[in-house]
Amino acid sequence: MLDNHANDSVSILIPTSGNSVYVRRLAEDLRSELQSAQECVEVIILDNRKSLEPSTELREIAESLGERGRYIHHPLGGKSAALNHAIPEARGDILLFLDDDMRIAPGWLSACLAFFRETPYDLMQGRILPDPADDLSPHEYPMVPTCDKGESRRDFQGLGGGNVGGRARWYQQFPFDERLGVGASGAGEDSKFAHQAQDAGARIGYEPNALVYHPLIPGRATQANFRRSHYLSGKSSLAYRNWGVARLLWNVTWRWAAYRASRLVRVERSKVQRHEAALFRNLGRLVGTLENRLEREK
Repeated sequence: MLDNHANDSVSILIPTSGNSVYVRRLAEDLRSELQSAQECVEVIILDNRKSLEPSTELREIAESLGERGRYIHHPLGGKSAALNHAIPEARGDILLFLDDDMRIAPGWLSACLAFFRETPYDLMQGRILPDPADDLSPHEYPMVPTCDKGESRRDFQGLGGGNVGGRARWYQQFPFDERLGVGASGAGEDSKFAHQAQDAGARIGYEPNALVYHPLIPGRATQANFRRSHYLSGKSSLAYRNWGVARLLWNVTWRWAAYRASRLVRVERSKVQRHEAALFRNLGRLVGTLENRLEREK
């Protein structure tokens, strides 16, 4: 068992565009985690609303965590720009990132710390499950971003989903691409960061005990939003990977055929949605690739 960083300090960053109800709930979950933490832990409420006026409510939520709570306001440029502003101010050796609408399972913080003490990994992908309180239907389940790779630690490729973390030096070495993420392209900032870090030698692992729950957000639980999110994910991936037009045309064609066939033969809904998601990711890549070509030819 590794234990080279027994006294690591931790910064938990929660970027938010103003969802104070969710942030307050998450802060309540974290309060019980902080009570049992022996390490130096801070929680940063990162306010990236498009308002030049700081949020009194978000500041109060940060202050409710006592000396471990901090409020940072950065209203310009979207989520990635706000994170790039906050990361140099974070005091932790380990940085942990949570989406503002998540719930954390008991023991989440101790599981994150154990992961970095007991493994050789540099970066962590935590487990994300739908909130049990939502009692989702099979149709609704894919509308919730999840990451469930089982009950055991394992190597992992990429990062995403809002329950991630790592050694601070990696985030300092590879700032988030401010063209990507919420408030910009809508997706892809974690994926590009992971791609760069892994190319530079970073090791990413999956930690099942670092468990969070993602609720179903009613306004997002639509087929249109499902398709849009995968389309933006595909288009954003062009920031760190290229595909040939011929290959993308083939991918779109056969994914469309698989999607139509799965609907016609009435296979289970989850399989239809997997084909649908892949179709729109490839469509986003194709459109983005063609747009980039046209831009270069101007």
